[in-house]
Amino acid sequence: MLHALWQGLASSKSAVADDAPVFDRAQVKLLNEHFAIGKKLRYFPENHNRIFLRTVVIAYCINDQVLYAKDDIIFADDGLPKGFQSADGKVVAFGKWEVFRLLLPDTTEMEKQLDYTTRAELGRGGQFGKGNIITLVGDVVDHRVPLLETHVHAHKVMHDGPYADTSTVLVTPDFDTLALADRRKKQRVQCAIAASLHYANETAVFTCKLSDFSELTLCLRPTGAGSRMPTLDTRNAVIAEFEVPGEPSRYRIRGRAFRHGDDFCVIEIDQLYRDGKFNRIHMMDIVEIKTGLLNLQH
Repeated sequence: MLHALWQGLASSKSAVADDAPVFDRAQVKLLNEHFAIGKKLRYFPENHNRIFLRTVVIAYCINDQVLYAKDDIIFADDGLPKGFQSADGKVVAFGKWEVFRLLLPDTTEMEKQLDYTTRAELGRGGQFGKGNIITLVGDVVDHRVPLLETHVHAHKVMHDGPYADTSTVLVTPDFDTLALADRRKKQRVQCAIAASLHYANETAVFTCKLSDFSELTLCLRPTGAGSRMPTLDTRNAVIAEFEVPGEPSRYRIRGRAFRHGDDFCVIEIDQLYRDGKFNRIHMMDIVEIKTGLLNLQH
């Protein structure tokens, strides 16, 4: 009888444990809002936050199920997750979710775009070495950028489904790092100096002014009243060129316009022209430019 009672208690405890959610509903809701299945994203490997590569969320992998469609996840009217539809047609309640991962395409080929130093820092395993951090970057929302650190779990060649024979990477999201960050607010230096914007395959030049500069971005604005910034294609690289008064160097910075309108253009900083070619911009370059701009204010 005592044995039966003990088994009953153990079974009861197990049921309670099974019903207790492993994940926070609000965090999963936020992740789904900014890193949904099918969402095109940017990312950077490890701590190389000046390198932005392209990716897309192929699927969510919950427990042992690969979910390719958004409709496979069941959400309440308030956006909180309730469960998912398994392959056998059954609904797996949120409280039963034990493993949550994202499936990304294997973009190892993109490492060829990186300079030698960065590739060496990534090591022999490259950007997708097991345990490496891949930081996903979502679309800008109200001047804030969704960020999520993930850890590489494994490589996986899909054997069936819509991506059969495709090499992919399974990453585990660190929900504690999920945040909407203002990447420009804390570190930007306000200024107003003459600049030029080279766009349309660098053949067209627009005269403007540099209005602020940070570790990751710079902002250009039109110079005269009624003047408007040109229409830009976010897929193409642009070049911002300016000279800090009193400094001997003229800076040419290449990047992409990730936000722009009639009266502004925010460029994500990627490379700096030096020694006759564009190279990855270094922290010392950023410090040099910011120091020059800060001294203009005094």
